[in-house]
Amino acid sequence: MIANFYRKHKTKLLWAGVIGGLVSVGGGIAYYWYRKKKDEEKEKAKREQQMRYLFSENNNTAKVALLSVIPQLLEEIEKAYPTQSLVEELKTQKNLSTERKKKLWEKIKLESFTRVISSIYALCMMDTILSIQISMIGRHLYMEHTYKNKKIEEGIEDERLKNHLSLSSDRRTQHRFLGYAAHFQNVGLPTLISLVESVVKAHISDLSLKHLFAINDFKELVENVRKNVEQKLDFPPSSTTNNAGPKIAELLLPDLSQIPEAEQSDTNAGDNKNSYSSALNKSTKEENDKVLKLLYELSDLIESPEYFNVFRETCNSAFAVLYGRMEEQITKTAKRSEDVDAPLRLPMVNVSTWLTKELRVIMSKKEDLDLSEPGYVEQIHTSPFLTKYSVLIYARDLLLYE
Repeated sequence: MIANFYRKHKTKLLWAGVIGGLVSVGGGIAYYWYRKKKDEEKEKAKREQQMRYLFSENNNTAKVALLSVIPQLLEEIEKAYPTQSLVEELKTQKNLSTERKKKLWEKIKLESFTRVISSIYALCMMDTILSIQISMIGRHLYMEHTYKNKKIEEGIEDERLKNHLSLSSDRRTQHRFLGYAAHFQNVGLPTLISLVESVVKAHISDLSLKHLFAINDFKELVENVRKNVEQKLDFPPSSTTNNAGPKIAELLLPDLSQIPEAEQSDTNAGDNKNSYSSALNKSTKEENDKVLKLLYELSDLIESPEYFNVFRETCNSAFAVLYGRMEEQITKTAKRSEDVDAPLRLPMVNVSTWLTKELRVIMSKKEDLDLSEPGYVEQIHTSPFLTKYSVLIYARDLLLYE
């Protein structure tokens, strides 16, 4: 009976078997790709969660680093321009001649503008370079960790992750690399201050002490100063302008071609003393190579068009705080004219006095000033452009968001 049934339906049974087999194989393949896609999505979500955590940690580290150097920046600026002492002299010395008073006020006028504009640029430069350095170190550490994990777990060497520096056990290299941010404080800042002073002098020397500022007048003046300063810094770089001034990269970094000789002289200083010295020299040379590679990578980043966009937008955020606070000051203290529709104005003397005090506000965090709105430091450090640039530094050569 079964044999008769088989002979009668042989063709149908064969086709049913073929179709059933194909369905089974197809289902298995579909399930395999489904599981693979789910695993990839899970791995991607895990990587993104790790990256968000790392970005948060790096952001906090960069802010702590910035806050630690702000007192030194403030000290250097106040040392270059002790404007507060001039104000105190005017307040305490009642027998000053009219000529002496005018001379002091002219100096306060120049120094107050120079200090405030220089301090904002200094904050932006220091914050951007520290954020970039810390993101670079974090990127290499992430690549090193991921590369080792893939090699151990999957037995493969991912070429995308192979181009990294081993920094996880090399704190000294990390610290030395971060230490180069001090170049701006020691060399770049005095150059920047001198440049800003020359531009400010050209813009305000003809303005009398009785000159009245509305908020738009103040903003226009500062923006014109900014434009000239950035032109002298060749910012952004232009092949059509013959700029003899310092470039922004020269303010932030030393001449990298001179570093190997300097590092080598330090290394050779202890040669031929003992075997321990030889081993130390060898490790120092390895450190020098790593530090130099990091510095060249940093140099490429800060000379890129993306950095100039980030720096400009970061400066815009900080100067927006200055304009907002200046408007608030004018609104509070300016006397209304008979024309009720006329904008409120503040004399140059009052503006200069306010700017003299504003330096310490710029160089302080919000918590120290009891401000209701984010201060300069917070606006600069939370700039979305700087955050996005840090993400791009992490993602270079890595397909993290496939």
